[in-house]
Amino acid sequence: MTVFNKIAISITLAFVIPSAVMAAEDSKIKLTQACEESLALSALPIRLRDGASVYTLTNAGFKLTHKSDGPFTCIVERNHPRAIIPQCADAAGTDSVIPGVMKKTEWALAGVKLDERKKRFSALAQKNILRAPERPGISYMMSDFNFIWNENSQSMMHVPAHVMYYAPNLSNDDVGGSFEHAMGGNRGTPVIVDSGIHGYMTSLVEKPSDSSAVLANCQGQIQIDEMKS
Repeated sequence: MTVFNKIAISITLAFVIPSAVMAAEDSKIKLTQACEESLALSALPIRLRDGASVYTLTNAGFKLTHKSDGPFTCIVERNHPRAIIPQCADAAGTDSVIPGVMKKTEWALAGVKLDERKKRFSALAQKNILRAPERPGISYMMSDFNFIWNENSQSMMHVPAHVMYYAPNLSNDDVGGSFEHAMGGNRGTPVIVDSGIHGYMTSLVEKPSDSSAVLANCQGQIQIDEMKS
């Protein structure tokens, strides 16, 4: 999932480490399966979680650790070894967006630079290995634990809870989107992020989803107190 460089207040977390060792294996956040599943599901409103499937990251890549018959699939993307980006895609996104999330996470954790990750993504899109959703749909990012690495500031930032509607190949010029207006008094103003086949029209929500499962299952793993301060 997605970089909100302009719509969130950049904050430096206690776990930010020198850039020279960012990609080192021991710099990665180590999460138990229970913690990562809780983080992934926290992207959804609590009323939708029982019907969601969940992927968690293992040493061999993402593994489906909770399968459900509902339409949503949840996952914690990484754009940096210390980032956690919970998101839940509907059925259309499960078949299209989730494979892209897995690839981008794989590259980020391997230390591949952002520009090269974008090139690789474009190459897979051109080969139709990665593709746009086949219909309109939604990806939820309502977690209170969206912590994304900001390449511009070279620090971690906390991204407000939001929802994302699939908007492949649209731009802010197409829809009149504005980061400044979205953050400057009318938080419902739409914004296009990640323009391309996995682009989204994004809208901030009033409040994040319930965090009780994350607080219960992730203590000592993601330094919640420091992240939330």
